[in-house]
Amino acid sequence: LGVQTIQHTNGTDAMTIDSSGRVLTPARPAFFARRTGTTVTSGNDYIFDSVETNIGSHYDSSTGKFTAPIAGIYAFSANILSMDNTNANGFVIVKNNTNNANELGRFRSHSSNAVHNTLSLSVTVSLSANDTVFCHVSEGSLYGGTAAGWSIFSGHLVG
Repeated sequence: LGVQTIQHTNGTDAMTIDSSGRVLTPARPAFFARRTGTTVTSGNDYIFDSVETNIGSHYDSSTGKFTAPIAGIYAFSANILSMDNTNANGFVIVKNNTNNANELGRFRSHSSNAVHNTLSLSVTVSLSANDTVFCHVSEGSLYGGTAAGWSIFSGHLVG
């Protein structure tokens, strides 16, 4: 089979193979967002409001939630700056709601130094179509961020 492009019957390119043999999937769901808003405290969702990449528009910058368009394996990563380390600070990446059973990953930071720490967490998870994934502040307070990228969230369909 010698083809350069595989298309859906509606004409949309689903996959392209370039002259070097690299496979491109231009419609694969993916997003990258930053938080530029104010500090977020415990019990609140951490919404990344400045979207730089949003292939398929499955990330909603008003709710901070990614909605899986199809069932599959997805990878997510979040880096969030803590306000200080005189108190415990933490966040969770959750699926669908903040029930503890739906936590995909949790990060907690605490030390006696009054400095910021970057809290980083990555997860790879199987999702059903219409499952949502988002970040939630589990304790303390997390820095609101700036356009400099102190706090970022990204995700994509692996396959």
